[in-house]
Amino acid sequence: MPVANNGTMRCVICNDTCPKKCTGGVFDYNYPGKLSGCTVITTDLRILSVPVNVNLSILNDLNDIREIRGSLDISGFNKETFPYLSNLKTVGNDSTQVLSQSCNGS
Repeated sequence: MPVANNGTMRCVICNDTCPKKCTGGVFDYNYPGKLSGCTVITTDLRILSVPVNVNLSILNDLNDIREIRGSLDISGFNKETFPYLSNLKTVGNDSTQVLSQSCNGS
């Protein structure tokens, strides 16, 4: 991952997964791969209820997300049974709001 050091850019090995920033918006069930591999969502993320005849496994693309800098809106799901954001640690513009255990499938 490139980082600045005294005005010079250099590569640094990531400890785990290198951050991948993506724009959120409304999760599109027609194009679920848009958020695949994303670790940071820079805007709001809204996940609407699943349309009829859609396989829930497409929501697995959300598992890499660790931070949402905007707000998170999950509609049509029971938060206790929504395991698709299992790695999410922070939600909110100031990155201080921690997602409750009940939302991450634990």
